[in-house]
Amino acid sequence: MATTKLDLTNSNNIEQTVTATPTADAIPIADGSGKLESWLYQPFGGTGVDGALVITTGSSTIDLGGESVVIKNYSSISITGTGYLNFINPSTTGTIVMLKSQGDVTVTSSATMAINATNFGSAGGASITDTSSSVGATGTIAQTDLFSSNPGGAGQISGGGTAGAVGARATSYYAITGKYLKYAPYTFLGAGGGSGAISVGSGTFTSGVGGTGAGALIIETAGYLNFTGTISVAGGNGGDGVINSGTGGAGGGGGGSAGLFLCLYNNLTANSGTITKTGGIGGKTYFTAGYGIYGAPGGGNIISAGIAGTPPASTGDKTGGNGALGYSFIGLNTEF
Repeated sequence: MATTKLDLTNSNNIEQTVTATPTADAIPIADGSGKLESWLYQPFGGTGVDGALVITTGSSTIDLGGESVVIKNYSSISITGTGYLNFINPSTTGTIVMLKSQGDVTVTSSATMAINATNFGSAGGASITDTSSSVGATGTIAQTDLFSSNPGGAGQISGGGTAGAVGARATSYYAITGKYLKYAPYTFLGAGGGSGAISVGSGTFTSGVGGTGAGALIIETAGYLNFTGTISVAGGNGGDGVINSGTGGAGGGGGGSAGLFLCLYNNLTANSGTITKTGGIGGKTYFTAGYGIYGAPGGGNIISAGIAGTPPASTGDKTGGNGALGYSFIGLNTEF
């Protein structure tokens, strides 16, 4: 029986079909399809096929196309001046983004977020607008084929709801998780916060939307790392409740969970930058007399729990629970 193997003596990392018997300098692939996922047999720092990423001013955007995993292979990465990198169109359950660089990675931009990974985790619960009392919506769980990240529960009229707990290992997960296990506890995404409830006596109210969880951002550089800027994997903030008309209350949304940032380098110039990995802040509750209402809970991830919502002492108080804290690691590549 033949199977696909990676010949590690081949400088071009070309897949070869050989017998299933293990041989020196080769890795047998035992899955049913007989194929090796492309990220695994790419060299550390990638192939460079996407050319150089250079941002000196303004925003540059990577379209994630709704995919669960997106890999970019750059020859080098340079985000300097006032430039910054954003991402759009993630999967609704979050996206893992890998930025590989054959050469140097320079992130010295003075922008507030030189790289913004706050917006490609899983979605928060949708806000509700209604003329009758209703509970909120549960946030979206992050990719269940990785490691479960528990979303913030639906906001309640008379209680804080269930906060996103520390996630549990799912029954299956991407091999990408094991590749970086020495450097990160797990490769995870942030779950979304729950949306607030509404309590209506008369009129119309809109609850606060749940904050979006942050994504997982992994950077490999086969060259030098020069990092003095700011990279954010913070969770998105929950929205505020809105009184449209009448008497009642609208609960604030829970904050989204923070995500993961992992960067491995072969050589180092500077590592004095800032990684922001806080959970999203819960939203505010607004109400008229007699209709105080809890905020919604925040989303969790695989290492941290979200926070439950609280009741307001007065209208306009922050009541939505914050999202869970994330994780970051920057260090020397010793494995690949």
